[in-house]
Amino acid sequence: VIADDPNEAILDKLSESDKKAYTLTLWGGPDAYNADGEYDPELGGCFGAATAEISAQDPLSNERFEPLQDAVLDFYTGLITEPEIVELDTRWAECMDAAGHGPFVSQLDALADINSEYVVQVHEQGGATTEDPSLRALADRESALALADLDCREEVDYRAEYAAVRNELEEQFVEANLSDLEAFKTAAEQSSAE
Repeated sequence: VIADDPNEAILDKLSESDKKAYTLTLWGGPDAYNADGEYDPELGGCFGAATAEISAQDPLSNERFEPLQDAVLDFYTGLITEPEIVELDTRWAECMDAAGHGPFVSQLDALADINSEYVVQVHEQGGATTEDPSLRALADRESALALADLDCREEVDYRAEYAAVRNELEEQFVEANLSDLEAFKTAAEQSSAE
């Protein structure tokens, strides 16, 4: 059960201009977003200031661990460019093409293809429902694509081969970044103990 917000009664009594001023002060308005559309807590009103203050107190959010967090992100986003994964994706894509689906380059392309088409259809139709024939056709195509994807992943032993490559590279990453990872772990344990 969600408790009633005590501020609602106060807000209801405000004029429209005062409500707008309240909202702007609380959330920061459109100026709280940078040119890339990312939320900047420093410009986000009272809520943003509170978020920034809490983040500043979190040892895992401080700048010390940014290089490690960037390295982890780069590691996982870069996996698809590893030669063994590229070769695995090529075999998977050839299987998909033979099954009448594609052209795809990597296993993630199948999902991306359906998602992008779904977004286009929803925007074109403005809030389409599952009853719309074009979305029903897309759902049918998605089912067929998913089944072919499953068959092709099994045919090329995708999961096992991908996991073997990922695990080996993760071990190398941990070995190369062990001291930073241990410092991060220690900070996390101290943070959760507080």
